[in-house]
Amino acid sequence: MTDYLYKFPDEQTAQTALADYYDAEAGWKTGGEGYALDVVGILTEQTEQLDEEGQPIFAVLDGWHVNLRVSDDRPDPAAEYAVTPTTQRRVWL
Repeated sequence: MTDYLYKFPDEQTAQTALADYYDAEAGWKTGGEGYALDVVGILTEQTEQLDEEGQPIFAVLDGWHVNLRVSDDRPDPAAEYAVTPTTQRRVWL
């Protein structure tokens, strides 16, 4: 099993780079023969600031994120967007 983690500039770029996993009419294909796709989208991070009601303020991080797990030997379809985070925000169970 191989996991590919991606950070794209936006969803449109992700759709183009991962065209085999995206259908313009049906949307993202999140599972199929030999793969599972986790469309994370945008990520946020809690800041140290609080709003006027005392609730934490979250900042939107750069990028649009997708995780792909394959169970066969297919090549990385979007290697130029691959990332290796020190801590994954979403993991496979």
